[in-house]
Amino acid sequence: MLNEVQNVALKDAEETTKETTEVVSEESTEQKVDVNELAAQLEQIKKAQAGSDKAYSLAAEKLKALETENDRLKKAGMDAEEKAAFEREQKEKELEDRERVINDATLRLALVEGLGAAEMDTEWVNFIPTKNKDEAIEQIGKLKELIDKEVGKRVNETLLSTKRPMSGETPAGQAITNFANLSMHELENLAKEGKLKL
Repeated sequence: MLNEVQNVALKDAEETTKETTEVVSEESTEQKVDVNELAAQLEQIKKAQAGSDKAYSLAAEKLKALETENDRLKKAGMDAEEKAAFEREQKEKELEDRERVINDATLRLALVEGLGAAEMDTEWVNFIPTKNKDEAIEQIGKLKELIDKEVGKRVNETLLSTKRPMSGETPAGQAITNFANLSMHELENLAKEGKLKL
């Protein structure tokens, strides 16, 4: 009787071991399949993106050709006065487009000059929303104040801290994070999660 109980217990243990081994092997197989599937999906997405980029550029070329043909046909059915008005309208559009490009470049140059005067790196240009030069200078001043305030606060925290840093931490006891590679959205999320003190 005791032998039968031991035999049943051994069989149960063997079945449990087999099931565990099967589950572990299935999980590792699933993980490999998932990684391979993800790689295949990524390749499909890349191919689709390349195809859509090509289709977009072809569509843009066709649109330009159709606009040119449309303009030509419009001119063909017009008398001299209408033709002159139409051509004047087209030239005004071109001038407006050129003016917008020049204004954007001038504003960007003003931002770069303002950042240089504030002794800030030109990479901050992308983080300053503005519509005109005066607003740009004001935004640069506000940004510099915020940065200086944050730097001062962190320096004071570090200087006043009595905690010795652990490996991979700053003297203030925070994990080392490379903020240069983070976007503003990622920085905001870190601040919301309490991982970044502002």
